[in-house]
Amino acid sequence: MATAKYAMPITNLFGLVLATVREVGVTVSGVTKDVRGGPCTLKRVLVCNNDTGATATRVSCKIYDDISSSLVAGTSLPVLVIPVEADESTIVTIDPGLTFENGISVLCAKSVAGASDGTTCTAAPDSDVTVQFLTT
Repeated sequence: MATAKYAMPITNLFGLVLATVREVGVTVSGVTKDVRGGPCTLKRVLVCNNDTGATATRVSCKIYDDISSSLVAGTSLPVLVIPVEADESTIVTIDPGLTFENGISVLCAKSVAGASDGTTCTAAPDSDVTVQFLTT
């Protein structure tokens, strides 16, 4: 069963919005849709892979410009794939920004052998993955 917990987006004085998604037990159908609440420009992404076990694995954070019901993990093509090693964090800064016309949807999945680009990865991570989006 897919569970995603996220805080309401927070806007600061500069017009930037921070939205956080904490994915737990993600499955193939567990795409968290419309994280930001509509169209936006992505400025920065922080992905934290909290897997620290003896068999800790890399995850692929897949970000889509799609909030429709036709979005399917492993089939739909993501706009951006961010690989993150076990027990590490990765920050991606996009300047001047990447426009999402429909909205941001995200899925973090365990990386598998032979899927170096991460687009076909759909297995649930062994631990929580936290993703923060900074948008305008």
